[in-house]
This record gives sequence, structure tokens and C-alpha cells, in this order.
Amino acid sequence: MSSPPPGWPPLASSPAALTDLARALGATDATLSDVLGLDDDLLALLPSPCLALILIYPTVSAAESFWAERCEPSKLRPVFLRQRVGGSCGTVALLHALSNSTPALAVEPGSPLEELLSTPEPGDGEAALVARRSEWLANSTAVRAAHERCAELSTAAAAAGRQGRHYVALVRIGAQRCASMLSPRDDDDNARSGH
Repeated sequence: MSSPPPGWPPLASSPAALTDLARALGATDATLSDVLGLDDDLLALLPSPCLALILIYPTVSAAESFWAERCEPSKLRPVFLRQRVGGSCGTVALLHALSNSTPALAVEPGSPLEELLSTPEPGDGEAALVARRSEWLANSTAVRAAHERCAELSTAAAAAGRQGRHYVALVRIGAQRCASMLSPRDDDDNARSGH
């Protein structure tokens, strides 16, 4: 495996910028919206259908423990890849949300999303498939360019540094209501330091 390229600029939690990123990645009819709360009245304001939830949370040990205790890995086979490049967690979470929401979303032929979804099985198990997808993301110039355009549209580019936050996608996998799509980074020290 080649070493990952330098970090990507962080993304702000901007539905407009993330919608543009989703469409640039190939989900031509995806629309992201702010979730104002989880009570019934506020959830009723969301467009329907709601296919996934992308959450941004503080990268502190209490938050990490919270997710580890409450989200069990799916026994089904979601599309999954690991974050290997600092700053790319927003794009990784978005790719998890989009790739696990097909066929409900239209996917543009020849797009990065279609490329991810068509990653061939390596024949030596799920871990090898995850590694192949993760390597693809770390080296995809098209995904990085789309990510950088999104960062420019959002306020995160102005901050020009680590935000102390991490994105996670919660998606429906078959009949399972919520499957954790935590995107652990390969380097735990790097994850704790926020890159």
C-alpha cells in the first residue's frame, strides 16, 4: 500500500455544501438537510424519505465511548471504507451515507460513487475489500477535488485547521434501523490528535 497523501481541508457542517459534494460524487438527486432535533415535531420537518443521518460530534474520549457502546457493527454487508487521510471524515461519512442508500438514490454513470460501488471483490474476504476501498479513497483525485471544492464553499476553509470534531454516518442496512458507520482512522494517535 502506498502512504496516504497529506491531509484534506476540514469540512463545515453545511447542508448546501455537502449537497454539492454529494452531487459532485455522483448522487445526482441527493439533498442534505439540517436536523434541528430528534423529537417527532422536528423530525416531521425533514424531507422524506430520510435515508441516512450524518452527525458531527466532538472528538473526546466520552463521545468515542458513547458510540462504541451503542452502535454494533452490522451483520449485513454495508459498503464500508476507512479514513486514511486526515480531514476527510466528512467525505467518508457522506460516502457511507450515499453508498448505503442505493438504489434509492440515482448514481451518475462514471462518477466516483459508481466507482466505489463497483469495487470488485478481491476474493480474500471483507477486510481486503475494505482495504481496497480505503486505498481507492485515499488516492482518488476526483474525490479529493470535490472535497476541496466543498471546503471552499463552507466556512471550514477559513478556519484552516483541525476542528476537534468527527463525522459519522448512521444508515439503514436492510431491516436494521441504524448501523454504525464509524470511520476509524488507521492511526489511533493521529485520531486522538485530531488529524
